[in-house]
Amino acid sequence: MNYQEADDKTYFGKINDVIELDYHSEYKVVLFPCDWVNVNSRGLKKDKKGFTLLNFSHKIHEGAVLKDDPYIFASQAHQVFSVEDEKDKGWAYVVRVKPRDTYRLGSLQVDDDLYPGCMPSDIRNEDEFGDPMC
Repeated sequence: MNYQEADDKTYFGKINDVIELDYHSEYKVVLFPCDWVNVNSRGLKKDKKGFTLLNFSHKIHEGAVLKDDPYIFASQAHQVFSVEDEKDKGWAYVVRVKPRDTYRLGSLQVDDDLYPGCMPSDIRNEDEFGDPMC
């Protein structure tokens, strides 16, 4: 499940697939086709404690009209999870999480003894062992 913030609204959806478009190895674009909850009507509500609940039987962008574009870019998505509500069937709580395994490594340092004359801006690729190649 992911969400996208736009127009001061938060939209929630389930990812159906991952599509990677490769433009002759020059660059790649990742798209997610999603089923979006209709947050403007009966698909979204808040409980007594302020938690957000979703009902995926009330979707928006059913695909009947050209403007019903279900795709978003990977850069537009944020990961969230849903937990089914045991008391109110068909509804699920939204759980936002912080991404794990994201590190700030700082700038690239090159060991002059191992790679003489190799500057960080010169490094284009890595060899099969992960060492920089100039």
